[in-house]
Amino acid sequence: MKGKLRYLGFLGFLGLLGLTGNYAFYGFFNFFGFWALSRQKRDEMLISNAANAGLNAFKVSLIALSLAIAILSVFQTLEAALIAIALVFTAQLLTFIISFNYFEKRGNL
Repeated sequence: MKGKLRYLGFLGFLGLLGLTGNYAFYGFFNFFGFWALSRQKRDEMLISNAANAGLNAFKVSLIALSLAIAILSVFQTLEAALIAIALVFTAQLLTFIISFNYFEKRGNL
């Protein structure tokens, strides 16, 4: 895993596909946040912080997907499904990036 996590930042260019009218692709712009890892020194604390941030993103994913399924059962449209998928995807990535940056700035408390 040495240094490979920052290459996820290249997936951010898929967000440009949102300009074609499919707004669900705008969530891919969040992957640009992984380029901040290129300045990080690899150590055990970084791996621990990435694991904790991933846990937070997983929790948000469980809650958001449960709510999205409940909302989709009410609306039952394809547009609502696309919006729900885009929002859940964006929430997962933003949660991971914000949590990871918080844990890195906090230090080892």
